[in-house]
Order: sequence, then structure tokens, then C-alpha cells
Amino acid sequence: MIAHTPASIVDMNKVMMDGTFRAISIPVTKGTISNQGCNVGAANALVDLGLGGKVYVVGCDNSQRQIQFLEQNIIQAIVTQRPFNMGYMAVQQAVRVANGEQTDDFVEVSCVLITRENMYTQENQKLLFPVLR
Repeated sequence: MIAHTPASIVDMNKVMMDGTFRAISIPVTKGTISNQGCNVGAANALVDLGLGGKVYVVGCDNSQRQIQFLEQNIIQAIVTQRPFNMGYMAVQQAVRVANGEQTDDFVEVSCVLITRENMYTQENQKLLFPVLR
């Protein structure tokens, strides 16, 4: 959360987990960055306060509710993972271990920043709306 007033991280997380903004604790807020659950809570609270779309909200992962908020411009962006790539690379590392080969200490799997403007590109639709077979 990005705020003008000093507050502890614990207090900010509690506010986000409660899904409410307390005007006394956070009188001027420019934006919030949080995980999926807290992100939806923050968006709900902003809607309740009449601030939907007026405070910049960025979340991680994606749920159907986050996608709805993104479409409505209540959430401005979500950073989503590439689960297929994560699984593929995990299996690749597991095979190396099973074969007695050396594995990488760190394997980076890129994420994607999704906004209203790019959410319906073909690639991003696959991430937001995966079809299970």
C-alpha cells in the first residue's frame, strides 16, 4: 500500500485482510499492491467507500472477481503467473534430480502484467481463462 501517512506494515496488512480502509489510519492513499485475497478485499472496500477507480490497485494472480474488477477499472492491473511454464520447469528440474544431474539454484518464470487494455489479447486470455481438458 502506498500512503502519505506512516503506518506499520502489520497495520497495513491488517487493513487489507479486513477488506476495509480506516480513514483515521490512512487518510490519503494513492494506491495498493497486494495478493489476490487482499486485493479483492481492497477493491470491495474502495467500492463501498465510493472510491472505485480513484485509487490505483494492482494485484497478484487472478480470480474471477479480480477479472471483473479489472474490467470495471476498479483494479487497474494484475500480475499473473504462467502456471504451465512453472509446472514444465518443475518437472524438468525433477527429472534432472532423478538422473543425478545438477539442478539450477534458481529458475525464473516470468510473470505478465495484465491491464484492461491487454486483458483480451489471445495470450492473456489463456492465462486469465484457462480451459481444462
